[in-house]
Amino acid sequence: MPQRVAEVIRAAAERLNGATDTPRLDAEILLAHVRGVDRSDLLTGYGKEVSDPEQARFDALVARRLTREPVAYIVGRKYFFEDEFFVDRRVLIPRPDTEHLVEEALRLLRYRPEARILDLCCGSGCIGLTLARFTDADITLADLSPDALAVARLNAERLFSGKERRFHLIESDIFAAITGTFDLIAVNPPYLTVAETDALAGTPGAHEPRMAFDGGPDGFAVSRRILADAYRFLKPGGHLLMELGFLGAPMARTARTELRLVDIVKDYAGIERVAVFTT
Repeated sequence: MPQRVAEVIRAAAERLNGATDTPRLDAEILLAHVRGVDRSDLLTGYGKEVSDPEQARFDALVARRLTREPVAYIVGRKYFFEDEFFVDRRVLIPRPDTEHLVEEALRLLRYRPEARILDLCCGSGCIGLTLARFTDADITLADLSPDALAVARLNAERLFSGKERRFHLIESDIFAAITGTFDLIAVNPPYLTVAETDALAGTPGAHEPRMAFDGGPDGFAVSRRILADAYRFLKPGGHLLMELGFLGAPMARTARTELRLVDIVKDYAGIERVAVFTT
């Protein structure tokens, strides 16, 4: 006999308890996805019945969540800033921390709406495509992973369907295939140590691309490579914005670079999150 929405959610939350910190929320998101409704609509229809086919699909998704697969991968989307991005195991799931980088970039671009921007290590493209939404900038999305670039392309086509926007997508190991200069380079590099990346085993992070986390023995191998060469790809007065991990600020302050560190922006928790460099 079909169960009602409230009963299905309650039972799933009990199953997920211990496998996730947000069992009820996860159950609601997954059931809303199965029923093709917003979570708010789901919550106003607690008394509605869940059909047998819906129940079977929902049970399969709950089983995936029990393996600690991130909800964003299961439903294939993640909100970032003001848009919904397609995500799967080919890319890192966008985090709210990265929104601070976007906010700082938009502040710097206030008087340069037609700037040339490079989103380096772009992954899903969430940084560059969000900046494209609020500016007329020329956007280049670059990543070492062709799989990540395929996802970035999907997001560009979906978010800007029918609009006259062009995006340059380049497969590049940092700056290896990059040409020209930019007004702004934005990058969220891998900044975990090898040990920290290994410790993701058994966590939701284990489902995400290792290369998006692994910053080498001390976590800063990729960041240092970027800081060493970025000056060659910035216009006079241009800026490099780099997201930092918990221990990234000291590295940013002492890194060998031709750029000048002008600011480190804190996130809402007071953590030094975004380093701002200029030529």
